[in-house]
Amino acid sequence: GEFQIANACNAYHDLCNRLPAFLMYELVRPVVRDIIEKAATSGFGRDVIAADPASFWTSLARQPQILRQRVRLNSYPIFERNEQTHQNKFRYLDHWLYSGHRKAGFRVSPLLKISMAELDKALHRYCRFDHRLERGEIAMANNHIIAHRQNAFSDSSDDPNHPGRLLVRCWMKVDLN
Repeated sequence: GEFQIANACNAYHDLCNRLPAFLMYELVRPVVRDIIEKAATSGFGRDVIAADPASFWTSLARQPQILRQRVRLNSYPIFERNEQTHQNKFRYLDHWLYSGHRKAGFRVSPLLKISMAELDKALHRYCRFDHRLERGEIAMANNHIIAHRQNAFSDSSDDPNHPGRLLVRCWMKVDLN
């Protein structure tokens, strides 16, 4: 598969120039998205959860009624700009938006669907880079301004000594203050 990247800032400026305000609003308003959870190792009940991962707190957080409410409160804009620091933030994966709406019991609005389709076109059109990563290569992207994805891949080697490809994600937090 290919690793693909696109400059989300360029896509944003293109959309600002092409889309009417009511469609741009869909990309800058808080939008429900699914919850992506790491292991429950912090917060209230940490000791209980550490002793028993299937504890009361973990089970409670994943009960359908509570999960639905948690997802409904998990809303962020796709594009966000801090005018004081001039920093952009880009958060977009259509799968998590559709999944979040489904779990929250909401329909995805037709205007949001249109705006996301236009965003996908803009990301495809502007500053796109496609590259199949070879053995030993690494790709890093700033999630706040770069859209990225990896197409599906399969290892076609019949060599039993070939270790296969490995895709590893890691998140780094850099404090610039």
